[in-house]
Amino acid sequence: MSQQATLSLDDAPDSTPTVVLAFVALLVGHTVVDALAAFVPSSLGLLELRVGMTPEQSAWLMGLGPLVSGLSQPLCALVSDRQQNRIWGVLGLALSGIAMCSLGLAGSFGSLVALYFVAVVGVGMFHPVAATTVGFLQQHRRNSAVSLFFVCGMLGGVLGAFVWPRFLTSSNGFDYLPIFMLPVLLLALVTQRSLTQVAPPKADREDLNKPAISRASWVNIGFLYVAACLRFCVHTALFYLFVRWTQSL
Repeated sequence: MSQQATLSLDDAPDSTPTVVLAFVALLVGHTVVDALAAFVPSSLGLLELRVGMTPEQSAWLMGLGPLVSGLSQPLCALVSDRQQNRIWGVLGLALSGIAMCSLGLAGSFGSLVALYFVAVVGVGMFHPVAATTVGFLQQHRRNSAVSLFFVCGMLGGVLGAFVWPRFLTSSNGFDYLPIFMLPVLLLALVTQRSLTQVAPPKADREDLNKPAISRASWVNIGFLYVAACLRFCVHTALFYLFVRWTQSL
């Protein structure tokens, strides 16, 4: 059985069609994933009415998202580094789409929590692999590429917060949610097929075997991780307070 040829970025320019396709697919994927992640925070009031949640249950649900997503990111990144495989990012995209678009099927708080748990695990799986791969794909413009990646995520979050509540309040909006699985799964397929044709840079694979670099980096990584956790705690609390404020008005 013949093996599929892969394109090495050490010998290919960043503008190769295969590289561009993979790069654009990851940008679109980040937009979609963060739009999906905005579903529960932006539609919390509607979900409360649908499954009969108490304010305390809503607060726990809001806190579940960043907690589970934040914990799944380093775990997925470690597995991905050991296996030298980007499939986990693609699986995260597909998993978040399937679970988040199934939230309309939840008829109780328990089923809603279970589906949301799976969805935010997928969100966490996507981010570390996708962010590093974007930098790999655009080695000569790595900072700009990663910045564009995060901009797409912010646009997705804003778009999701704007679209989801309006869509759900339309006629049978919750019933039509599963339809969105199809484009998300199609995007995951395109992303995977494009990434399998691009090999990771040789230099990065060699650097992974240098323990001195890892030891020097872990302290900084720890500080950044704690800072990110604190940031999302504040972000989630403000979002929850905003929901309560709009309800009071």
